Amino acid sequence: MNIQRHFGMEIEKATGCGVTGEVSRIRAKERRLAAVREAGHVIIARRVGFEVVSAWIAPEAGGRTWIGQIQFKSLRWADEHARRMVGVAGSVADHLWSGGWIEDYSPQGSMSESDWQLAGCVQDEPDDLLTDAARDVARLLARGGSGWQALIAESRWLIVSSRGTFSIDRHQPVLASRAAARIVRH
Repeated sequence: MNIQRHFGMEIEKATGCGVTGEVSRIRAKERRLAAVREAGHVIIARRVGFEVVSAWIAPEAGGRTWIGQIQFKSLRWADEHARRMVGVAGSVADHLWSGGWIEDYSPQGSMSESDWQLAGCVQDEPDDLLTDAARDVARLLARGGSGWQALIAESRWLIVSSRGTFSIDRHQPVLASRAAARIVRH
């Protein structure tokens, strides 16, 4: 065991908080935000009629950050506005969860490359249609409403299902189902 970790554990034992406790809180927050982002995609996808095949979160290889993924059946039939709503849903959910107002929302730097692709936009170049989609998502996920309650429930499910799973290496094939995520371990 390295000295910093040992020292941090000793501080935590003596005080009930400390370096390792702070790291645990940071990791828990990262996991929670990953769950909220993916849950946002799931809730909006279901609301616009997409068939969700799977959704999961897991620690990225190295364990410092969390990543997630959602898979849909076919999106060929989906209209442009629905795709934009699902693409922007994760970052809007994260923004609202963190106490932001939709009027302050900006997708630049907050959407993944795949989110931008799903939304049909050039990365970090939102257009008025994406802004409209973000506002529609915010209305569906309004605090206290049924969308907000669904976001909480789905986020909790993603967190619980992620416990004891494995790290994801972005270069490894992605699992196709939640059940597989619970069974396969590295």
